Amino acid sequence: MSLALGFHLSSTPFASLPATLRCKACWALANLLGASLLARVAALSRPGIITGLAALMEPASGIAPETPGTSETRRLAAWAASNLAHGAPPSSLASTRGLIPALAAVVQRHALLLDQGPGASRERGVVDEGGAAAEACWAMGHIARGANGAVSELLDSGLSESLIRVLRLERQRQQEVGVEAADSRSSS
Repeated sequence: MSLALGFHLSSTPFASLPATLRCKACWALANLLGASLLARVAALSRPGIITGLAALMEPASGIAPETPGTSETRRLAAWAASNLAHGAPPSSLASTRGLIPALAAVVQRHALLLDQGPGASRERGVVDEGGAAAEACWAMGHIARGANGAVSELLDSGLSESLIRVLRLERQRQQEVGVEAADSRSSS
């Protein structure tokens, strides 16, 4: 039943379902793809799965607030994509190519949110995308490992620039937190 939901991710009826149901369907699909080679092979042979997961991962433009549950659905769709691209036999680039732009967009959104600073995005009603970005990175790592030519395609997606920004901003944020902690200890 979960796999049947996965095969209809890109259909209009699925898109019109409540956010909580879309989220649960992504969770079920991610678990199924992670646990069953048969389900993974079947899903890779159906382009609708790739198209549907990519659509669920596509962030709103910029850092605009989104409807509740969208961020969690994005994280679970990225997790499902990671499970889809992981395992033996390795997935082909042809079967996972459609995921690359959406996965790169998830990381790019996380970099944009980090650029805003920790309080700014929360004030605007934007949820942290760190979990979705981490799942997207796992998925891209599995795609790169499994297919010839995938690394160059991942680099062409703008991923490397976004990853460098995320790493730089995370390091900067950790340094700021460390300074704040040291200041609070010295003042007490």
